[in-house]
Amino acid sequence: MFRSRACLWLAVIHVAMTELPVAAHGESIVRQAVSSSGLIRASEARQHARQISLDDSGASIAPEGLRESWTEVFRCDGRDSAKRWLHSEQEVRKLASNATRVKICTAGTSADCVFSRANTFPISQLQQGLPISHSDSGECDEKCVNDTWVGARRPYMKSVCPDESSNIFESHIYWACGNRRGLHVSATDRASCSWTAYGDDHISIYIDIVPPKKSGAAHTCCRPLTCGFLAIVLSWWNIRRTCL
Repeated sequence: MFRSRACLWLAVIHVAMTELPVAAHGESIVRQAVSSSGLIRASEARQHARQISLDDSGASIAPEGLRESWTEVFRCDGRDSAKRWLHSEQEVRKLASNATRVKICTAGTSADCVFSRANTFPISQLQQGLPISHSDSGECDEKCVNDTWVGARRPYMKSVCPDESSNIFESHIYWACGNRRGLHVSATDRASCSWTAYGDDHISIYIDIVPPKKSGAAHTCCRPLTCGFLAIVLSWWNIRRTCL
């Protein structure tokens, strides 16, 4: 009898110290704590919850300098393609607000690309819905290109005159103004989509962030205190069965 009571008191201490700190990840805990076959170990749910790192918007964020996950936000498959943005304007701006870099590639390959350096003007322009080919100065000469872009396609990024476009969701996304051998990409249906002014290519544009997963009604998150309470009950039940 004494052994059982001592075991239960130790269980109380264990639950208080280990379950409550992860209540903020309640949705992950509850999803892991309930399965089609019944209850599972709360310790496994806790471990799963701690493996997930989320920002306030629910998007997964890797540590600065280690981001290698990219989300495709735009694709044009030649001049005749339409509906080129893969997300709404609101979604793109929200994703871009947590991103640091832009990647532009020949669609379907990760080798034929150009990358913006972290926190340079292309991602800032995208966040504002402005053309990513031009800095605040209105153009991007060779020095600007070298300071901003890296990758095999860097020679195609120079713009030597201003672009008057004001909304990349309705006009140019990248316009190598004054450079016929430069990248020309438009959001407009059946318009420019090429590494050169008069070419016909397949182009994809990415940002360095993973979008939040869309949760269905079955995965609606409960309040942290409620999820924490459920985690405590599940842990208590598992430990009580062991003690008694």
